[in-house]
Amino acid sequence: ERLWRYGEQGIILGWLKKFPKNYEKSNPRLCAILALIVFLAGRYDKAQEYIYLAEQNISNLNDVQFKGVIAAIRSYLADYRGRIEEALKYGNIALSILTDKYAIWRSLAAMALGDVYTQKGPLIPATKSYTEAIRCGAVAGNNYCLTLAQHRFVVMYHRRGYLKKAIQRAEQFISEANRISNPSGALYLIKGELLYEFNRLNEAQNSICKALYLCEEQHHAAAFPYCHAQLARIYLAKQDQLKAENESRESMKLLGQLDIPHWVDSFVIAWQIKYSLLKENLFQAETILSERNLPLPCKFNYPNETEYLVYARYLAHQNKIDQAIDILQQLDEWLVSIDWINLALEVKLLWSNLLFSQGFRNEALNKLKSILKVASTEGYYRLFLDEYEPMQALLLEAKRQNFYPEYCSILLFESEKKVQTITYNDSVESLTQRELQLLQLLRKRLTIAEIAREIYVSVNTVKTHTKNIYLKLNVHSRKEAIQKAAEMHII
Repeated sequence: ERLWRYGEQGIILGWLKKFPKNYEKSNPRLCAILALIVFLAGRYDKAQEYIYLAEQNISNLNDVQFKGVIAAIRSYLADYRGRIEEALKYGNIALSILTDKYAIWRSLAAMALGDVYTQKGPLIPATKSYTEAIRCGAVAGNNYCLTLAQHRFVVMYHRRGYLKKAIQRAEQFISEANRISNPSGALYLIKGELLYEFNRLNEAQNSICKALYLCEEQHHAAAFPYCHAQLARIYLAKQDQLKAENESRESMKLLGQLDIPHWVDSFVIAWQIKYSLLKENLFQAETILSERNLPLPCKFNYPNETEYLVYARYLAHQNKIDQAIDILQQLDEWLVSIDWINLALEVKLLWSNLLFSQGFRNEALNKLKSILKVASTEGYYRLFLDEYEPMQALLLEAKRQNFYPEYCSILLFESEKKVQTITYNDSVESLTQRELQLLQLLRKRLTIAEIAREIYVSVNTVKTHTKNIYLKLNVHSRKEAIQKAAEMHII
């Protein structure tokens, strides 16, 4: 327990291989600790085996408090598997039994309850549970549990849209933890997410890489695919498509190798669908969505909200605008009801973009105005920048209408600014299928409008693809692009 308190899961897992045969089976306290550690390492079946062994031998201890320990672990495991009623039941049992002498385990149970309340909404009960988890982690002197609870506390601020408070708390908790020992990698992970939203891409990349390193050291497998998906987002924002592709593939590969919490699974899947759409790979996006089998009308079941959002994006790509807006409307109402404000902002922004594209200018601008009111106060940037070209026309119109003109100017400047860290190579692999198709049409000397009609996309989309082609081929004109593509035997 002392080693676990300092986050030395790796040492304990190493010892596990050296125990005499069946040694741990007769020691229920050891089984309890091992259950949690192997579970965090992504081995759910083995964790269940250890919990069963601990329960079989619990009568040998005649210890009521230990029953609370088992309940705490069961609540934590159920939480990760998305069984919220089971997590709620065992979490309450654990907290009703355990005293501060068993503060480590109280902390776990309180975290599980916080996650349950997060899924049910609103977030005030969740914040109270996470506060108790932090208190218990501090009482126990368990830096690992303490910083895991602090991570969840920061996530609460992030979800409610309070970016500035979230980054302040994240940096405060990391500073405090580093005075004792390394914090959990999860704290660096949420810090990296926040830095990304502020468009501080290099700092975000460093923070996520630190998170991945710590999570590997601490055998916290749940974070591995999440970290790689976040790095993919960062590299894409820095226009390094090769690295973005590699990180995205790695995140998907890890989903199939480990027992991963449902919220990580859902986030990574949603990212992969969105990434496929950005690459114009509609077949891949459709394949993944068909496997997820999201019902309509919407049936929201945390965290599938993120998947419904990319489903709406997919429908918009298919020009099924009315269906996309119907999902967005349902999603917006639901997210507001459970206090998931930062995702609600993304939903509203996509909604306003679609309205604007369909000619409903006033309705789109009114919706955008409500977004800008929150976003300008908290310093959102990637929320807008990740919508790419379609966002610019809407922001320009908002600026003309004098809706937060200074903020709109900053966003427009950032969206136009060239990133100095582009690392495209000259290989055909960095060009998407849509860009290769476009190159063929550019060679035919068609106008931008003619190309747009040919491939059933907007003029702005053609312009965006053309800019990407120029960047990847390191050219500055259509003539240079055609010449370079011919030299590379692409056309």
